[in-house]
Amino acid sequence: MALITDPTGRAPVDAQPVAPASNAPMVVSPSTASTPAVLAAPATPPVKPTPTYDSGPWIAGRMYSVVPSAPLATVGEDTDETWYAITRGRFVGVTNVQALDAAATLRVSGAAHKGYSTQAVALRAFNAALENNAVDVVL
Repeated sequence: MALITDPTGRAPVDAQPVAPASNAPMVVSPSTASTPAVLAAPATPPVKPTPTYDSGPWIAGRMYSVVPSAPLATVGEDTDETWYAITRGRFVGVTNVQALDAAATLRVSGAAHKGYSTQAVALRAFNAALENNAVDVVL
């Protein structure tokens, strides 16, 4: 017994094959006995992991899966948007993307992160924590 979808787009129905006549293609018709239709869950796209780096250059705007071996440097122009210094989390660094801040620290015991008014201020805070050995990647 095969499951088919009705051409009108309705739910799948039980079907039984009908013998083909001569060279005609095989036709499948719905059976008279109906059973509840079982629909498959729609396919979900794979979750893309957060891009992280494990080597330099050590710059703001990247998330690192290791503790940087040198202070982070400024990248691009400093804007007035909020920048986040993540010093304890699944990955660490300085970013202006709030979703990365949340992904790095969600459900991390003792997570350490803070938003700052500019990239320069966030970098100073991150690099001070790095100098004091207060940056930690939690797996």
